[in-house]
Amino acid sequence: MDNCVGILMTGAQAGVWYLETLQQKARLSRGRSTYVLPVKTLTVPFEDINLFLPDNMHMAASRILPYFREMNVMGVSRYILANITLHEAFDLVSDQIHGNGLLHLREIIREVFDHKINIMLVGSMYTMKGTYLSGLFTRSPVTIVEADEATQRELDHLRKLFIRARITKKLHWSLPGFWQDILKSIDLCWLAPSMLWL
Repeated sequence: MDNCVGILMTGAQAGVWYLETLQQKARLSRGRSTYVLPVKTLTVPFEDINLFLPDNMHMAASRILPYFREMNVMGVSRYILANITLHEAFDLVSDQIHGNGLLHLREIIREVFDHKINIMLVGSMYTMKGTYLSGLFTRSPVTIVEADEATQRELDHLRKLFIRARITKKLHWSLPGFWQDILKSIDLCWLAPSMLWL
């Protein structure tokens, strides 16, 4: 395999965030501000898959399966799936993929969250209320702090605003009480990439 990584892009905004973040981390780890990590990307027509999310995960999995397979023959050592929810779809079809190089959320959680910490999962209502992502933390010392229903609705509303309008950091400063209340009981928020503009 080539000495490069890949990103399975599932939307322009998320894909750009993952690409920029990956390059930034690579430059920091190399100590060279001009370093460019070799990255291969594959764009998925996400609208076709998103129609099935989150209620028909099996159909979403069957639609994204060819892209997982293609990513594995592109000559990348590992690749990132630029969508948290679709890791669940991956799990449904992983036995149909040969030479899997996906860097799965399960691996990231196992390596990063090795100490006692309180976190809040922030993203879509499905992410915040569902059992898939929180279930990935069951073998870690992490405690998931769940926001109340009204806060979850507000967070989901903000997430949608970010996706539609690419709101900048100004929003954070317009809601200081909102964020202060959330941050009182947690050490860390696990944010959907669309929320990372804060």
